[in-house]
Amino acid sequence: MYLSKRVFIFSVFMWAALGCSSDAADTSPCGDDGVLVEIPGEQICAYKQAIVIETGFSCPQRYSNRQDFEGYTLCSGRSGGLNGEQVGQVEDRLINEFGWSLWKLEPDEPNNPDEPDEPEVTPVPVTGNKLDILFVVDNSFSMCQEQQVLRNGVGELVKRLQEKDFHIALTTTHAPESDATIEPVAREARFQSTPQPVPGNNQDCLRGGSGFDPLRESLVVAQRCLADPAQASNYEWTDAQIDCALQSPTKQGQTGCVTSSGLPDRNEDTRYDVFDLFPDSSEYKVLPRVFKRADYELASGDVDATRLELDLGCAMTVGTRGDGYEKGLRVAVNAVSPELTGGAVELSDADVSAVNHGLIRKNAKFGLVFISDENDCSHDGGVMELGNACGSNICEYMNSTSVAEEDSALVPTDVLAEQLIENLALTKGEDVSSSDIYVASIVGTEKRFNEPFPTCGAGTNPKVTPVCASGLGEAYSGDRYVRFMERFENHYPDNLASFGWMCTDSFSPALAAIGELFAN
Repeated sequence: MYLSKRVFIFSVFMWAALGCSSDAADTSPCGDDGVLVEIPGEQICAYKQAIVIETGFSCPQRYSNRQDFEGYTLCSGRSGGLNGEQVGQVEDRLINEFGWSLWKLEPDEPNNPDEPDEPEVTPVPVTGNKLDILFVVDNSFSMCQEQQVLRNGVGELVKRLQEKDFHIALTTTHAPESDATIEPVAREARFQSTPQPVPGNNQDCLRGGSGFDPLRESLVVAQRCLADPAQASNYEWTDAQIDCALQSPTKQGQTGCVTSSGLPDRNEDTRYDVFDLFPDSSEYKVLPRVFKRADYELASGDVDATRLELDLGCAMTVGTRGDGYEKGLRVAVNAVSPELTGGAVELSDADVSAVNHGLIRKNAKFGLVFISDENDCSHDGGVMELGNACGSNICEYMNSTSVAEEDSALVPTDVLAEQLIENLALTKGEDVSSSDIYVASIVGTEKRFNEPFPTCGAGTNPKVTPVCASGLGEAYSGDRYVRFMERFENHYPDNLASFGWMCTDSFSPALAAIGELFAN
């Protein structure tokens, strides 16, 4: 079932003329052809359009920053433009309050029962050139170094997709079952492109070397992803200011560091903390929720690899404040469900306002990439995530080779694989072959916990040991990802029993190999 029906009418004519100039005499600051949309802290002029025509249109002087989207244009007064979250808020207002059907290029036609139904379109067969890719990136507390090498290596993937008609989206393993979350951006199974470089409480992501090198690396990424690069100097801090921001309010009162260091309450939330060191979400460049080849194609027909690599690197900065019970498999399954996708791009009844719409196409193959240094903990609700005596090791205890599948709350990997295929089929409105799905991972090796489920508490919890370690830190078994991958004939690596890319200092070779798998 799809959420609602919308009709795509392709036309080369304008739905409405883009005729608002800065000196037009009208009752609205947006002119006769635009509407004024208000979201928190911003006013935006919105204009419908069928194609973007540069000549003959200019934004009002008060809202001079122009952003063109598929089927509409926004004019705002914000230097650098609106970010992805703000664009989503504007879209919601246009749909719900103004009745716009975004991405539609002609006005609605009344239903005429005397007219024959449109003939059904024969499904376009999957081709070798179209590929829709979903990244699921672990954003739990230990992933700062791994996200850094992921950004450093993504160019190897981009190189190998030059000839593909790709769509790329990204989500995280964040899927909390409790309200105890400190993650400000990520939402379960929702595509994310707004950078979130604010680190969590893991000391390896805060301190290192001669001071606060890991945190400063996160600040460099934040500065690189700003909409207005001239604002980068606003986020340069002394060690004393960083140290103060990491102290508790009680300790800040004891040391008097707020006054002595000059740490400001930059975001004016009456607290002095790590969020004061980083930009607000609204200050980052606007990145698409779905990265499409068409949006990065040069006049020569080649892909602007430099810009795509930079933008993907910003989007892959998902932070380390996510939930510690990583549920990458559940997230992947739900991210491609018709409830979130609204249906494939080509479907006439697709809900184009759905949060994950735009990635999945009917005639495209599907690629899925997991990046995580811990195992999957997709469960059926039977894991008590707060206050259980076993602590965070409970997922590995339930995953033990000594625990029968029917006695574990973890959802079997073969069930999750079938659910992925089913959701892709429902989104596309047709059967999906598992041979058109490509699954890859950068995780730990396959070694599983093998002891019986323990009686936890009073210091009796068995230790779950890492499977390997590298300059990035320790990694734990990724066997649930491996077993999921092995349900599909096209997967990489072929064997993780003795080797996992998470246990290396660079992801470039793995991303190159994944790119080769997808490209071929």
